[in-house]
Amino acid sequence: MPTHVPVFIATTLLLAMLPGASQALMIRQVLEGGQHTLRGTLAGNASGFLLWSTAAAGLSAVLPASPTAYAVLR
Repeated sequence: MPTHVPVFIATTLLLAMLPGASQALMIRQVLEGGQHTLRGTLAGNASGFLLWSTAAAGLSAVLPASPTAYAVLR
């Protein structure tokens, strides 16, 4: 096994354990407003993720097919 693979795995595991901005927002919302506020924040976070992933999938389908769209985006 190449020597960089274990380093990559260790780094990936470490980064996966670190809390991100979404987790910090969730913790703040539950501490300030309780579970009701948290549910709204979770729904908004999930909706944003769905919108972002849908847009990324759409762009990944359109950009290779259209050089003009790629040039405009670039």
